[in-house]
Amino acid sequence: MSLHAVLPARLSEEIARRKLWPVLPRRRIAPPAGPPVLALSFDLDYQADTDALPALTDLVDAAGAKMTLFAIGKLAQADPAAYADAHARGHEIANHTWSHPDNPVLNPDREFWHLSEDEMADEIARGQDALAAITGTRPVGFRTPHFKDAAPLRAALRRFPEIRYASSSLASRCPAPVPFVPEAAPRHGDQSLNFPSASPAPNDLLMIPLTPCPGVRWSPFSSYLSIRRPANPAKGAGLHDLDKFETLWRRMLDEERPRGFASVYFDPLDVMRDADTVAVFRRMLDHARDAGWHLTTLAEVERLWRPVAAP
Repeated sequence: MSLHAVLPARLSEEIARRKLWPVLPRRRIAPPAGPPVLALSFDLDYQADTDALPALTDLVDAAGAKMTLFAIGKLAQADPAAYADAHARGHEIANHTWSHPDNPVLNPDREFWHLSEDEMADEIARGQDALAAITGTRPVGFRTPHFKDAAPLRAALRRFPEIRYASSSLASRCPAPVPFVPEAAPRHGDQSLNFPSASPAPNDLLMIPLTPCPGVRWSPFSSYLSIRRPANPAKGAGLHDLDKFETLWRRMLDEERPRGFASVYFDPLDVMRDADTVAVFRRMLDHARDAGWHLTTLAEVERLWRPVAAP
């Protein structure tokens, strides 16, 4: 029996809140049958990301992969063609709010995790409506700005039964480093999405955590951490060169293979910035595919993992 299974509920919560799960045995969820699954996602936070999207879609298609695009409703509505084209090619468009509170261009004076439940729901609803108008389909996935959950978020997301998963938490902050169903009702007033349910219902929200960069517990594997330019070490941006980026990618895939799951995110403006970076990123996708990983959308991960995460 794992230590997680016998810990009192309150102590278990405190351990997760203090981010000690990586050093303790964590909840084991056996992966579904089939190849290991790599959720490939992109956050489109700026117009430069939208501008890079057509070339990115061509690259991902050429690699035989599918991706999830976390789109800001306001940006997508202003320049919808690239999003519509990506959707038509079989890629997923997911909700990254209407205006990305704390975005320095779109909404610099608000913080998403300081919003009320009604304000969060409004950001989600306007994003759903804007993206559905472009694709004809209401998004089934949601990601918070800057990967932070907040107390009212659980209740806000309940207002949107079409949303089947959230991908906002880092795996090292969760009792399970693979997709799991959060508690239907929070314990002791804690409404974060990081605690798994003992008896989930079939249609509960699925949490799909982000895989940390090897050796960096506080950041998901991302282009922001590794190759963002200009670099800003104080904010954990642009810490590596392209060779290290590629090396860490291979290491991450090797370490996560036993779990059958990894989830990463990139910013299009980073990976499509110049010919050298594009070549490295294409090699990274090719390596993952050749190593037997199934590169796909978060919606597909939700479909594959729900039966084992919520049996």
